[in-house]
Amino acid sequence: MEGFLAALLAFLVASVIALVIIAAYYVFMSFVFKKLFEKAGRNGNMGWVPFYRWWILFDMAGLNWYWFVLMFAGALIAGIASALPFVGSLLSAFIVQAASFSSLVLYINLNKKFNTEKLFIILLVLVPIVGLPVLAFNKKYEFNAGAKVEPDGIFGDFGFIKHDEPKKEEPKEEHKKETKKPKKEEE
Repeated sequence: MEGFLAALLAFLVASVIALVIIAAYYVFMSFVFKKLFEKAGRNGNMGWVPFYRWWILFDMAGLNWYWFVLMFAGALIAGIASALPFVGSLLSAFIVQAASFSSLVLYINLNKKFNTEKLFIILLVLVPIVGLPVLAFNKKYEFNAGAKVEPDGIFGDFGFIKHDEPKKEEPKEEHKKETKKPKKEEE
């Protein structure tokens, strides 16, 4: 019985330590998002809302909504698919790669919006817990809302997604001949 109680106590202590670490991470990253949003002229308090803050970050990066869906739905589906034997692990590995690709596209566009060095993308992708705070707290990097980015990410406009193009006005023909029928005069 003593061994069981010792194991239970160790589990409880490890759980409390894990919860403290997770809470500290959440508070730190929420503060980072708050500063990022304030740099971009957005409501900084939205940095404390777990999923919505990522929606705002994708919007700040100028990406279409489906990149956000790919990232979070991909992670959710991968978690569910991993429960399937053999096929699930292969499927979830593929879906996790798609979600990771979505975050890569996000960081590429953020790199353009904050006008950082090209190698900064590597830091954002590999260690976002370091890269995002650097963007948030370094005064060297200012958010440029007018920076040109592709809403389709690195695909640009390869025709995967059709956008509504504004209709071009046809030039008016000034030399158009008007055909008028002569009026018959009433007698």
